[in-house]
Amino acid sequence: MSRMLLKLIKGSLNAIAYNASETLDEKHANGTPLQETVKQVTDLHKMFK
Repeated sequence: MSRMLLKLIKGSLNAIAYNASETLDEKHANGTPLQETVKQVTDLHKMFK
């Protein structure tokens, strides 16, 4: 096998084996758009209170 093919196979196996939860940590906790809007309005209200 050629070097390029081995590199491609190794890269493919690493991509398949990669744990997707490492990428998604802390990003899946975002609220709905309505929740985000309410939070922003609440924060603004606190600033100008």
